Amino acid sequence: MNLEFSKNLLQWLKELGVQEVVVCAGGRNAPLVVALAESSLWTHSHFDERAAGFFALGRIKATGKPVVVCTTSGTAVAEVLPAMMEAHYQNLPLIALTADRPRQHRGRGTPQGVEQVNLFGPYVEGAFDLSVGEVPKFTSLSLRRPVHINVCFDEPLLSKGDSRREPWPLPALKDERPKEIPSISLQNYRSPLILVSEIEKSVRTKIAESLATLNLPVFLESPSGISSDNLLNLCGERWLRESLRAGQFDLVVRLGSVPTTRLWRDLETMDVDVISFSSRPFEGLARETKGVYPLEPFFSFAGKGLYQPDLTLRENWLEERRNHIQKLERLIKKYPESEPGWFRHLQDSIPKSSQVYLGNSLPIRLWDLTWSQVCPWNIISHRGANGIDGQVSGFLAARDPDVHNLGIVGDLTALYDLQGFWAEKSLFAAKTQLVIINNGGGMIFSRMFHREEFLNRHSLNFSSIAQFWNWNYHQPQKPTDWHFGDSPMLVEVKPDSKQTEAFWQEWDQK
Repeated sequence: MNLEFSKNLLQWLKELGVQEVVVCAGGRNAPLVVALAESSLWTHSHFDERAAGFFALGRIKATGKPVVVCTTSGTAVAEVLPAMMEAHYQNLPLIALTADRPRQHRGRGTPQGVEQVNLFGPYVEGAFDLSVGEVPKFTSLSLRRPVHINVCFDEPLLSKGDSRREPWPLPALKDERPKEIPSISLQNYRSPLILVSEIEKSVRTKIAESLATLNLPVFLESPSGISSDNLLNLCGERWLRESLRAGQFDLVVRLGSVPTTRLWRDLETMDVDVISFSSRPFEGLARETKGVYPLEPFFSFAGKGLYQPDLTLRENWLEERRNHIQKLERLIKKYPESEPGWFRHLQDSIPKSSQVYLGNSLPIRLWDLTWSQVCPWNIISHRGANGIDGQVSGFLAARDPDVHNLGIVGDLTALYDLQGFWAEKSLFAAKTQLVIINNGGGMIFSRMFHREEFLNRHSLNFSSIAQFWNWNYHQPQKPTDWHFGDSPMLVEVKPDSKQTEAFWQEWDQK
């Protein structure tokens, strides 16, 4: 009976659009493991549930389809929570299919009999608890958020029964996106600023064309995938923060996901209106805003024709942009082996049309600081919950087999997901480089808190990790020494700490 029920459930998931399952085999989910082996679903095997969850997220990013992560019972289920949280904040359809002991074990403390129902709390749009023989009663799903399906299996686990399949009803697909449009428009404001973060590839060209016609100042984050050609693009996060505090902008328009720039967090305490247009429903600020809307209403909100900003302000913006670029270029030339220097030289070397995965806070911030505002690459990241979990797994799963794939993570981030390399073997061959910025600890905190306790200093190197996973290894000795081959390669970069410190000291001087 267990096996037939599992086959029915997998068929139902296929009809919902599932094509891939990441499975962590155990005892209690044996019926699902066997059913998967006999199905046409593409199955990826993993031994670690946390990494498996993030690998599944990467596959969703790569395919646009819902992906299942299948676990056994007990603490294995809890390991999927970080990925479910990330999926929630990215609006990704990650389906946790978890095996459980029969319901009579609940609350009894029996082995692997933990309380799995509703374990994921607010991070799922639906949590369903099934026993073998029950038909799922899912009235509607958006398939834009995570789902939890918990299945109770009794022993004998691989019991067989009636092989006939009764079709299960499919849930109606619901659209959770708001239908209303903003009651205000750009023309209600004197001096708007456009802040662009990660947006879907399908709308980037249209967004870029609209921004070019507006004649408004724009701050581009690299995951936007938009180049600054024909845009009044502003550089210099610190100057923008000062300009906002001085009242030079009376509206911030956010396009895309919640930004990573510190500028966005500063808006919590600034007296300036904020409105968001995004495929994700989150305002991203704790204070009151003018709302969050899908991307499509932005075009009517923006209106037609050129916006005419104050000419004096415009000249100030352009002058600050020139000063920012000149100072950056001077310091990179002076300190080529600093962290920013390494990033600029890496950007100059990456093949065009590559896919670049930015894995955590430091790479994203350094990339945004140093990139030339021309974006011939597809930039992706997992930045819904802003954690360092599962970054290696997410990078490897999201690779594009038709282009060069480059992932950039910090040293502690890599250490946090060393098991992520396991899943590389379950995918197609792809041109792959994982760059690990090994600065000997969590150095992003050195400028924030100036206390040793936050840094987790170490003297480790990653050459043995590459050997362990049978990857090629390269440690460039100077910032221009980059190699981009066809076989998977781990590239370990060790910036000069003294040059990095000197760079930031001069950069912070006005």
